[in-house]
Amino acid sequence: MPEFAIRASADEVATLLQQGRARDAAAHLETLRQGQPPVIREALDRFVAARAQAQLAALRQPGAVPITEAASVQLMLDRLAHAGLPPRFREAEETKDLTQAQLHDVYASIIATRGNDAARGALAGQDRVILGLRQENRTTEGESREGTANFHGKGVYDDRIVVLWTDANGERHAREFHKATTEPTAQYDGHAKTAVRSPGFEDVVTRPKTEGSDVNGDGVRDLGRLADGTTEMLATTHPRNHFPDEFALRPRSRTPSP
Repeated sequence: MPEFAIRASADEVATLLQQGRARDAAAHLETLRQGQPPVIREALDRFVAARAQAQLAALRQPGAVPITEAASVQLMLDRLAHAGLPPRFREAEETKDLTQAQLHDVYASIIATRGNDAARGALAGQDRVILGLRQENRTTEGESREGTANFHGKGVYDDRIVVLWTDANGERHAREFHKATTEPTAQYDGHAKTAVRSPGFEDVVTRPKTEGSDVNGDGVRDLGRLADGTTEMLATTHPRNHFPDEFALRPRSRTPSP
């Protein structure tokens, strides 16, 4: 069975929309989605929503869709309206059988709908783009080596980081890291080190170093975390005790997600 080309298939639907053939686009999208797993259907919808944004906005205007086409076209419009929302956090098993090109397109479709022009431009070139997918946790949470949940503040590594790039030959690549965290951990939080610990920080096992800034002027440093959006990272180095400095990335600017 030939590989399903996510990006090329989305382009077919977007082209029909750009030609003013909304009913044909809706029918073709429905045909393409048939038999595909959710992870591919979602990526297909996101790419169509991103690449035919102007045409879809026009179709949502009152009276833009003929009554005879309303049923099929409205179903497409409703589905694609949800495509730009924060993505579902998929299970690792859902992507294990995808090819590299498909895996790249699944995550690139998120950048297409949620990223900014700089991120999309970097992805179109040969730069590496890092995509982080977060499952919200309190910074005080943690887990033991055996996987038992606790509130020692060492983090819950249930987020996902994906690195996407296109090589010099035009081949698309993606690498998933399934055990990751995009959140700070309370072991470095000043609220766990006050004379009387702040509520919720009673069981945190602290480290000597305190991170963050005193945001509200109460004399206690507050931890921050990367918010939803696109952050430009610059190459730098990170010092290590008794070892040479190592390569690191530090944020320079951020654009909120739409």
